[in-house]
Amino acid sequence: YDFEVTASDGVLSDTIIVHVTVMPEEVTFTKDLYIGWNLISIPVVVEDTSIANVLASIDGSYSYILAWNGSKKDGTNNWISYIADYPFSPLQNIDHTMGFWIDMNNTDTLNITGKIPHQTDITLYGTYEGPLSGWNLIGYTPTTNIAPGTIISGLENDLEIIYGNFEQPNYWECYVPEASAGTMSVMKQGYGYWFRTKTTADLVMTYTNN
Repeated sequence: YDFEVTASDGVLSDTIIVHVTVMPEEVTFTKDLYIGWNLISIPVVVEDTSIANVLASIDGSYSYILAWNGSKKDGTNNWISYIADYPFSPLQNIDHTMGFWIDMNNTDTLNITGKIPHQTDITLYGTYEGPLSGWNLIGYTPTTNIAPGTIISGLENDLEIIYGNFEQPNYWECYVPEASAGTMSVMKQGYGYWFRTKTTADLVMTYTNN
């Protein structure tokens, strides 16, 4: 941030520009996970995005992870998988922009320490040829619950629908931008979200952590 500072004795004055760099706050994110499939995201930035590091606190409690590559223009082979204890799995890294499914063998609590991102930029890939194109599985980084209409402000004409899967057992909510309506009243930290888009667009999530 740049600030203009002016000092004056009533006769003479001088102005300087002061540049202040604000470092992201480091926090520990905690989320309870249940037996079976959980649709989640990691809302903090970590230097080591390897699955072994990101999910170290629940090592041994999960067997399978599924992420989604929305950039596949033919709408096929979008799933990317990770199998526990199989080193050659296609999916090797998870970051704060991604939503993903994780199959838990037993209940456990995910704990991960990282920095709060003050801005998250995510490319939403639009509809191409193929029945599954236009779907994007993304993360949600704001620390507070925010209405989906606020999150996607300016992108209403680019999106068809948003889905979220909250709490057990398998409870789905949705939001339809064109109608500004749906069962989803807010988006919540730590969950993954399906976005169905008509055209490729850039989603920007910004917030302050006060």
